[in-house]
Amino acid sequence: MPAEMTLRIVSIKTLVALALSFLIASQSIGQEVDFARQIRPILNKNCLACHGSDESHRSADLRLDTFEAATDFAIVPGKPDESEAFRRISSDDESEVMPPPEHGKLTDEEKKLIEKWIESGAEYTAHWAFLKPIPVDPPATQHKPWASNEIDLYVGQKLEQAGLSPSPASDWQRLLRRVSLDLTGLPPNDDQIRKLAENPSLAAYESLVDELLKSPAYGEHWGAMWLDLARYADTIGYTEDNPRTIW
Repeated sequence: MPAEMTLRIVSIKTLVALALSFLIASQSIGQEVDFARQIRPILNKNCLACHGSDESHRSADLRLDTFEAATDFAIVPGKPDESEAFRRISSDDESEVMPPPEHGKLTDEEKKLIEKWIESGAEYTAHWAFLKPIPVDPPATQHKPWASNEIDLYVGQKLEQAGLSPSPASDWQRLLRRVSLDLTGLPPNDDQIRKLAENPSLAAYESLVDELLKSPAYGEHWGAMWLDLARYADTIGYTEDNPRTIW
């Protein structure tokens, strides 16, 4: 087998899982707090229904959805101990704790994230979809010789931190089977197996991936997942199986 086939060709689902694992791991409290990814969801879930932009539902004339409004009274950037908002979420008094007990409760980790966010200046940022992407350098890792792309460098960093080493590269039969199941939900056919057996190279593998992406089975497989998520069906499917003409 040519040397280039020893490169790790990670299947789509595995890539997504590894990327998500990296993002989740990067949210640890010991690192810099990201407002859009970590603080905004806490505010959306626990605070903004009563302290957001909707004046008709706003309580105590307090807004927490903008830096200007929040720092006018509730938050003192850099000083969580002097911030009324942090005092209220940390309180043990049910008459003043926020959010009110009947509306939920922040976890200890969420409180620590908010404290660290205020300590760092309580910066507000727009939703990530409205921010211009900024190039970043991938992390350094002892597994760099193993990596075949920048995503591998992030994976390698997390493996190194966990005291793990990359698994040996899979053979072409396994790679083909994995990518075929991921993209189409079906195992590779005899013709695809024969093509790669006759030419076990990275170029041949990539050609087969392109072939799978162009196949009707690819659209059917991933389209079915979307339809399931969208509850696309001819009937409701619950206790009263009434017709559902969503199409």
